[in-house]
Amino acid sequence: MQREVHCISHDINILQHVFYLFDWSEYTQKILNIIVNQNNLYLSEVDKMNRIILTADHSLMTEFRNIALFGFFSCSPVQYVPEILYDRLFAPLVPSDNGRARFAQYGLRKVEATLAKGFKDYEVVTVHPHYLDRFFNGASVVGLTVMDPLGIGPVTSSFAFGSNLTPYNRKKFLDLLNSIKGKDCRIVVGGSCAWQLAEREDLPIDHILIGEFERDGVAVFEEILNGTDTRVFYLRKPDPDEITSIMNPSINGLVEISRGCPRKCSYCEVASRKRDIPIGQIKKEVRINAEAGHSFAWLHAEDVLLYGCNSRKLEPDVDEVIELFKEVLRAKGVKSAGTTHFSLSAVAATPELIEKLSEITGKGWHGVQPGIETGSPKLMKKYMKNKVKPFRADEWPDVVVYAIEILNKYHWFPACTLLVGLPEETEEDVEMTIRLVEKLDKCHCILAPLFYVPLGALRNVGSMFSMKKATPTHCRLIYECWRHNLKEFSQGIWRATSDMNPLLRLICSFLVKVGSREILSNLRNILSRNENLAS
Repeated sequence: MQREVHCISHDINILQHVFYLFDWSEYTQKILNIIVNQNNLYLSEVDKMNRIILTADHSLMTEFRNIALFGFFSCSPVQYVPEILYDRLFAPLVPSDNGRARFAQYGLRKVEATLAKGFKDYEVVTVHPHYLDRFFNGASVVGLTVMDPLGIGPVTSSFAFGSNLTPYNRKKFLDLLNSIKGKDCRIVVGGSCAWQLAEREDLPIDHILIGEFERDGVAVFEEILNGTDTRVFYLRKPDPDEITSIMNPSINGLVEISRGCPRKCSYCEVASRKRDIPIGQIKKEVRINAEAGHSFAWLHAEDVLLYGCNSRKLEPDVDEVIELFKEVLRAKGVKSAGTTHFSLSAVAATPELIEKLSEITGKGWHGVQPGIETGSPKLMKKYMKNKVKPFRADEWPDVVVYAIEILNKYHWFPACTLLVGLPEETEEDVEMTIRLVEKLDKCHCILAPLFYVPLGALRNVGSMFSMKKATPTHCRLIYECWRHNLKEFSQGIWRATSDMNPLLRLICSFLVKVGSREILSNLRNILSRNENLAS
């Protein structure tokens, strides 16, 4: 029996590798499901004893071809981007191993590792979304992680320009939810934007977890398995020694090096006490990803350059950051390393750190996502006074330009966010941001204008911004950002897709350029209408 199980599993794995290599997964997942189901009597009894299934929707179970900017396609409206292009070209699903997800969203891996402390290893399984049906037999709970399930976060609402269009992150989440509805198990949802679902009693969700998982997660799942009626759980933040290490590889080789952010911007959900992860734990996770084939270690924090920083002025500790990267790069199988986020003020404060990082992380361009948010010192001081540290709020526009020039000098390409529609924002504030954008036109960067959404300390302040509220000055700011982006896309998309096969590279480059021009054309029309109304 065990030999037969091994042979079936081996043959299915070979088929999956071949199909994934040629990018045919969408049309073969159903075939593989049939093969598995027909041979179900040979399957290990372990698969029939899973009490807790963990998974995520398509928009979170893809590596976006290892091109970070492709992740923004999850925010794009389904009405503008055909689903076959999203599923096949920009966001193919991760491969699976006997129905389990070979790579999974990082937060889901943390949940998996935490539950392993309270349940037997066969009771918890992280499943590829195409293979859920195989694991329902005997399961009591299905846990879903989300990032922007209703598509109302700042990035998504901005890409849809505040319209009623349906973004892919919403569609894929609702598709997954509907595929589970009616099964004899409880549906539990958690993740960074699970709060969006707290009042949506029309959706088939039994429990919602809000907060970080490690401290209370096991106890909450035990309550759920015991039949609690509590719908919304608010979880406490764990101490550093309670943060678990992942046991299985994460998508894109992502590894968390710090949690929380000492800059504590008023509009931000992650503004909390910074907790650095010990280097030994970071290296352990890096090795797990490297053993699975991720030679690039993608280090995540809200401000990577503040790792090990104890300065009240928030000046980076250069030696701590360099030592971290050197240790990560010593891990077997790791060839290069990069970051998700760091602040422009940290760059401007320690340009030598950027130079050293560029020397040790490898040749070529690196991407990073910092926040500009505004060109107005008044708004900086009111809503994000720590974001400028160790500088003053009135220095912010100059800090931004200087930092991006440093990044470009050492081959870092920043994708920068700007906030549009902050409470008490005036026309002069918007004009100051436009002037800053114009100064950045000579720099290599993306300028992503995001619509204000009441979050963090501002959760009850103001209302969500939309194009209906936009003044002609707002429209001009958004237009100038996208005009700059179109130039950058035209110049940089070919380089960004250099690892893709030539045909896909050509198609992606063409579609990104056409899409950018369409966005710019629509914005030009909106700007023209608003100017006519204003006059």
